[in-house]
Amino acid sequence: MDSETGRTATGHIDREQLKEELILSSVRMKKIVKSLLCGGITQREYFVLEVLNTKGLKYGSGMYVSVLADMIHVSMPQASRMLKNMEEKGYIRREIDENNRRNTFVYATEKGKEVRIQAQQEMDAFVDSVIIRMGVDNVKKLIELFNMSTDIMEEELLKRKENPNV
Repeated sequence: MDSETGRTATGHIDREQLKEELILSSVRMKKIVKSLLCGGITQREYFVLEVLNTKGLKYGSGMYVSVLADMIHVSMPQASRMLKNMEEKGYIRREIDENNRRNTFVYATEKGKEVRIQAQQEMDAFVDSVIIRMGVDNVKKLIELFNMSTDIMEEELLKRKENPNV
């Protein structure tokens, strides 16, 4: 086996090398995705503002914290901490539901709407540049492979949840 490439005499990549490269590639991609948003907002803040923008209209431009937490897949304590921080930055406002004081409604402020639009524009420009450099056909192949690997990973996680001895 060639130690530099991790390939055997037949040209196959060693299984351990392949696992390591897959994990390292995933870590690199995660770092890039986390740094994609500009304008001083985090990825989660962007998702909150995006959900309020797209789904909040159904609820009269805002939504209950519990619904929002479900939509962005975080616990209620996590959502509360994040929303407190976003409120301090002026991106959202919270109001207690007069009909049920245990529920809180969340709205995007004008500043939050502007920050979301700016982040969206910056992300669009970044992704457009990547598509141009990679080429449309390669991006389509990459999406297909990402979806395939995600499906397989979700199935494997489910299998392991159902049977920890797998």
